[in-house]
Amino acid sequence: MVALSSTALATLGFALFCKALSIPPVKEWSTEQVAARLAAIDDDISTAAAPDGFSMAFSARGTGCSSSNTVFALSPDKTSLTVRFSNMKVQSGAGIPADDRLKTCEMTLNTVLPRGWSFGLSRVETRGFTTLGRGLALSLYGTYDFKNAPVPGLIQSRSLYLPGPATHNDATLFQGSFDSILFSACGDGNRSISVEFEENVRAQFTDSSGTGAGSAGVDSVSYSDSCGRSLADFLPSIITGGIMKTKVTFTFVFRQC
Repeated sequence: MVALSSTALATLGFALFCKALSIPPVKEWSTEQVAARLAAIDDDISTAAAPDGFSMAFSARGTGCSSSNTVFALSPDKTSLTVRFSNMKVQSGAGIPADDRLKTCEMTLNTVLPRGWSFGLSRVETRGFTTLGRGLALSLYGTYDFKNAPVPGLIQSRSLYLPGPATHNDATLFQGSFDSILFSACGDGNRSISVEFEENVRAQFTDSSGTGAGSAGVDSVSYSDSCGRSLADFLPSIITGGIMKTKVTFTFVFRQC
């Protein structure tokens, strides 16, 4: 009989325990396995439509938006939020100021949730118009921060890079689900829960000549829930003479906590 040390016995016991759970030991987990495990956890989450008592107040600020020129609208079932901009536009070319190459918008959503409920963000769809000359590219970046979330310090984000020459006419520039849904703190029916979303659009040169010209940006960004509910039918924005009107739609998923 072969004698096993206490360390070997502990390792064997842990391996057998993991095998019983049909998962590999932690030290053997690959990136793909971790992602699959997170997806499985999300699949186990019981989601629902917006509960009675859910409300939201909005504000916006940045070089591409302000509360006075940004319109917020919740869908009738309160599972999606549409944000319409009138100044979220980027341009580049002869005679255009450098400040027009980057626009940002910081949106604060102050929500009230009934006791025992939380909400999260699970899917993004971006539509837009671009006219990108050679040597110019469009860069999009968004971050979504749920303040006082159960797991602090985690932020959802998405990014997109489109090099020129290219033209998109009301096209889907990006769509996809987050690998793992981050949820807000649990509501108590009274306390406001703050959520901060930021959208950035940049026109950047891809070569050293600095001569690229064009205009680019987002027409719409749609955030949908993991239940696959359809998005509301929103009118597209237009780009004329390098001026872009933009729209962002956030769709939320809810769960009991």
